[in-house]
Amino acid sequence: MFNGYICKNKDVSPLSLKDLKSFTDRKTKFWLDFKDITQEQINKITKFIELHPVTIEDLKGEEETTRIKYEQFDDYTFIVLSGIKKTTKDTVEEYIVYYIVGKNFLITVHKEDNKIIEDLKNKKRKLSYILSNGADYLLHYLIDQEVDVFYPIVENLNKTLEKADKKILTEKDDSELDTLFDKKTINNELKEMVVPTGRMILKILKPSNPHIREEVRIYFRDVYDNIIGINESLQSSKDQIAGIISERNAVLSSNLNQIMKVLTIIATIMMPLTLITGIYGMNFATLPPGARHPFAFWGIMGCMFLLSLLMLTFFKKKRWI
Repeated sequence: MFNGYICKNKDVSPLSLKDLKSFTDRKTKFWLDFKDITQEQINKITKFIELHPVTIEDLKGEEETTRIKYEQFDDYTFIVLSGIKKTTKDTVEEYIVYYIVGKNFLITVHKEDNKIIEDLKNKKRKLSYILSNGADYLLHYLIDQEVDVFYPIVENLNKTLEKADKKILTEKDDSELDTLFDKKTINNELKEMVVPTGRMILKILKPSNPHIREEVRIYFRDVYDNIIGINESLQSSKDQIAGIISERNAVLSSNLNQIMKVLTIIATIMMPLTLITGIYGMNFATLPPGARHPFAFWGIMGCMFLLSLLMLTFFKKKRWI
């Protein structure tokens, strides 16, 4: 599917590839949007702009590349950007958008519906304003909208971590550990998108790029600042997750130590008692002294109880319990 728009005197009107004659007219600004571009459409584009073979290979590739990239050529700059389609329980689903930006034109290519692009197409007045300010300004708007998608996801991630922190550390709810590890995976995937996006924006900000005007670079600097903020928030979330897991492990280790201490004390107390019962339980012809006495059983039990009491007193004095 193809949609084209041409801007003259701040008025935007539809444009077909057949009507497009040249990209060289600086007063006329174009936006060409392709969904699931065909080889025929690529051939038509190459009649107006000499695309590099590497760019053509990326555009017609059967599999979408997930690598964010920036390539600058004489007539245009080629950008590949990852956007967020949606987030599931434990992963982030991405889509790829290709941008080809020149002095007075922008070409966007994607394999599926793009909500940001479709919303802009439906707002004719807003589209007229943005495109009339230049193709590079339109590029800024689309990339800025892609970056803004991160904000509600990161905010929801932080809220989930706060709830998980409370349940795991105060309520000792182990079921939240699975949620915590799912959020850790999402956090890592978001960082894998944000960091290369920031590097790509830095390349756009290079003064040597002839396709991005100086007055538009300031808007990209604002986008870069947003990316820095998102990355810092994700790093904070990552540290928080690591801290929660570390604290939970410390709590589990402390509980285990307490259990082992109690079991050790019980085993230590039982050792002399077992020795006594073992001696008096031996089947010898000559029994131990006092074994035939009528109160021998209760005497031995009393000695065992007294010995246990003395051992508990000793342990407490040593502050082992």
